[in-house]
Amino acid sequence: MHCPSSSAPALPHTVELDFDKRDGHGNHATLEEALKHNILSSAMAATATAATGIMSAAKTLIPAYGLVGMAGVGKTVALQGLAGELEICNRFPGGVLYMIFGQGTTVQDAIEEIVKIMKITGASSSLAEVRGSTSLTEAVNLAVRWFRRKICLFLLDDLWPIDGCAIGYFNDLRQVLRCSFESRMAISTRSVSIAIGTGHVVDFAARDPLGSVSVRGFMKCASSPIPRDALREVHHDLCPSVQKILSMCGGLPITLSVAGYAVAHLNRTARSFESACEIYITDFCATKLGEKRNPEGKRLYDCIHLSLKYLEAEFSEWKREKAVNI
Repeated sequence: MHCPSSSAPALPHTVELDFDKRDGHGNHATLEEALKHNILSSAMAATATAATGIMSAAKTLIPAYGLVGMAGVGKTVALQGLAGELEICNRFPGGVLYMIFGQGTTVQDAIEEIVKIMKITGASSSLAEVRGSTSLTEAVNLAVRWFRRKICLFLLDDLWPIDGCAIGYFNDLRQVLRCSFESRMAISTRSVSIAIGTGHVVDFAARDPLGSVSVRGFMKCASSPIPRDALREVHHDLCPSVQKILSMCGGLPITLSVAGYAVAHLNRTARSFESACEIYITDFCATKLGEKRNPEGKRLYDCIHLSLKYLEAEFSEWKREKAVNI
């Protein structure tokens, strides 16, 4: 399902998320399930509290959640996936409104994101005034007027610090929650400082490398039938080569996708899916040893290798920042 009043892009079919999974003790089994539960619980509590007439108590409930983690752990797809959840759509009839920022976002870029979510919810005559705002604060104040009494979930993806401000545009953007005490916000960021600013940090980490979500994500990209046991967290029918690749991927959605598509390519000419996995592992090990390869293959390898080096460096930097701030 996709909310009609959502500005979030539909997820590719290969993306694996589980917003409804609990373990045998009733605890949250996935980070996205915990995020969904917390947002819904907080919104429902605000509604119940407001019904008692104690508005001050309703306003103290946590309205914003900060997803924080290194690149590639699935923060963006978790935010986008929320837009396809029926319970989320029903709880926020004013819209599930997704905005994308990123490093280097200017004030005018941020204002355009506000214009986008206003337009998708039916605004027209006020858009020019918002677009002509001289500051982000002014644009947000105009947006608050439009969204007043609308119950919305605002999804802010990839917020970064900006020069002179550790929490970037977040302080201005969060003011849109003044539109309704039942509205909520979830953001994704690599900055621990910004996540702390929400008041509720959701620490996004890599998934269990051999967990069902990792298995299904890899198998979908590898175009291979998903093992029956993947639904039960017990993988008796996973061949050793698949288990090794999953361990190599470390539970990161981005590496599971890259490895899965690579195995799918190899499987076109391999004797079997297991053989394709073994070829992938052999080639990976050969690459690590520096064996020669053709120019086309080297370019592809260099591209992926550099990307992974960037992720490793960023992970180290993120861990240092987290140690300082938490």
